[in-house]
This record gives sequence, C-alpha cells and structure tokens, in this order.
Amino acid sequence: LWLPATVFSVKQPAPHPMDLKTLAHFFNQRMYSIPNYQRGYSWQEENVKALLDDLANAIQLDNSHFTGTITLNRHPTVPEVRVGLSSYQHYHLVDGQQRFTTIILIVAHLIRELKKLAEWKQEATEKEGTYLKKKDQYVLAYEGDVAANQHLRARILELEAATGQESNIYTRNLTKAKEVIAKFFNQPLYCDKLPEFLGAMESRLRFGEYLVENSAQIGVLFETMNNRGVALSTLEIVKSNNQVIRPR
Repeated sequence: LWLPATVFSVKQPAPHPMDLKTLAHFFNQRMYSIPNYQRGYSWQEENVKALLDDLANAIQLDNSHFTGTITLNRHPTVPEVRVGLSSYQHYHLVDGQQRFTTIILIVAHLIRELKKLAEWKQEATEKEGTYLKKKDQYVLAYEGDVAANQHLRARILELEAATGQESNIYTRNLTKAKEVIAKFFNQPLYCDKLPEFLGAMESRLRFGEYLVENSAQIGVLFETMNNRGVALSTLEIVKSNNQVIRPR
C-alpha cells in the first residue's frame, strides 16, 4: 500500500545536515552538569550495545552516523567555570544525557586502554584532558549527588581512588554499561582497532543541538522529550517541575 509522504510529516525531522555537530563541538571550552531533577543513568545493556554497533557500522560503511539531539540550558547560577587560566561555558544537560554519558563512558574506555600502549600514551593522555578531566575539574558531573560523582569518577572513569561502596540502581547501571563496553572491545574483531574507534567517534558521530534559553521551558521539555525514552516516574516529573518552574 503506497502512502503519500505527507502522512509522515508529523514526525520530527532530523536536523538539517548543515546544522549537525561533531563530538568536538561539545567539548570545545565546555563543561556539563546533569541537574538534580534528572533521573540517573538508566540505559540498559541493549541500549549501550546498539550505540556501539552503530559506531562499528559507521566505520564499516565509511559513513557518518546521526546520534541524536542534545538539549542544553546554560547553567542558571554558574554559567562559566574557571580552570586554571581557562574559562569554560557551563551547561545543564536537559535531554540526551543517557546517550551523552554513554559516549563519555566509551571514550573513557578507549583512552584508558590506549594509555597502556606506549605509542598512544601521550595522545591518549591529551584526549583525557579534552573529554574527561581538566586539572581538578571533571567535564561531566552530577549536580548535588556526591555518591554518583564519586562512583563515576573512581569506579567508572578510574581517575581517582574509590572511597566507598555505596550503590543504587543508577550506579549499578553505570557499572553494567562499563562492562558491556569492555566486552565489546575485547572481541577479536575490535580489540586492535581502538585508535580507529576513537577517531570515528570524533569524526563520524553527528549530533543535533538544541539550546533552551528560557528556563521556564525546561519542565515541559523534560517531561515531553523523556517520553521518547525510559519512562519517568511521577516523582521525577514533579521534581523537574518544582526545580525549574518556580517563582522568583
């Protein structure tokens, strides 16, 4: 049965190719916080594996890959972060944080493994400063969640010593994602292609970017856009609305 193209016009189109951003765009003088009205890390094994497979397919087919849209809001109280002599724009991750976090986990694994190889150690260390940690400041942080930050930094990124065993469903999801990524790159087909994968993440992944300038929009966006992914609990939606749509 043939249907006219207009039938599908209700679907939100992908951003025009001229508007798509590479990974480098998001790590150019920027830092990110996951606001405390957001859920923690919720992606499951199949979500992580699908992203890894998409990356492998992009390499095999010599194509770029549209990886989704990242929705950001300039941090309302700390719009800039100073690290040493440099200043970084500071953003809240409003939507796309599951994908964005997973990308950081993949990059972290690749950097960690490449640092073990003498020929790649220096460049991998430089990449670590771009994507993970600038001096004593981490590029990605959970706002107001000490336990999540400690788990991410020590047990997932392995960039500082672990100090506790506290665990919840979100930290367990992070640990599982790390294991899925390690298993993927331990496959004989991919274990000797780590530099190629890191290069592909930088050159082949394409993202839409949506900047929310009015904080009053965030509560609506948060509820609506997350309905495309893992369903939010009522409590999470209430937290979102109370956090960002409040009288001044």
